[in-house]
Amino acid sequence: FENTIYAGFIALSIILGGLQIATNFSACDMSNNYVMRDYALEPLKSVPNNSVLLVLGDMATFTVRYLRYSENERPDVDVLCQTLMGHGWFKEMQSRREGLFKH
Repeated sequence: FENTIYAGFIALSIILGGLQIATNFSACDMSNNYVMRDYALEPLKSVPNNSVLLVLGDMATFTVRYLRYSENERPDVDVLCQTLMGHGWFKEMQSRREGLFKH
């Protein structure tokens, strides 16, 4: 008898979960929402070729860097986070990159 109750509970849970997905998916679907992509693409598009783009804040840093390094948008632009520039290790790390922070 207990197994029947558990099986019924599991079946009911699956049915209710599937029903919620079926009725709410279109309202929650963000696959065509490009707000953050557009937000990150604007600074990349606005700088001249072979520029260094300084960004500040997590949202700007991670969205712009995602487009730059993951989707290869504007490979000629270097993206640097201003917050990280205050750390001692940052200049040393960047000096290893060709063309930046030459001594």
